[in-house]
Amino acid sequence: MMNGILDEDRRKRLRMLEERIHDPRGIGNIDSLLDTVQALYADCDHPSVKKIKNIEMYINRCE
Repeated sequence: MMNGILDEDRRKRLRMLEERIHDPRGIGNIDSLLDTVQALYADCDHPSVKKIKNIEMYINRCE
């Protein structure tokens, strides 16, 4: 019984997320999210910041 509740809750949250991503006027649309990732990458792609382990791993993953 508990698994059914969790699965339905998960489906509901997934549907809500998909709606937000596809909404061209929404703050969390796919274009906005991609712009954010590109800006984060550009900000992290600096020699003094790349020395931080988590940022180095992020930059390597994006390349």
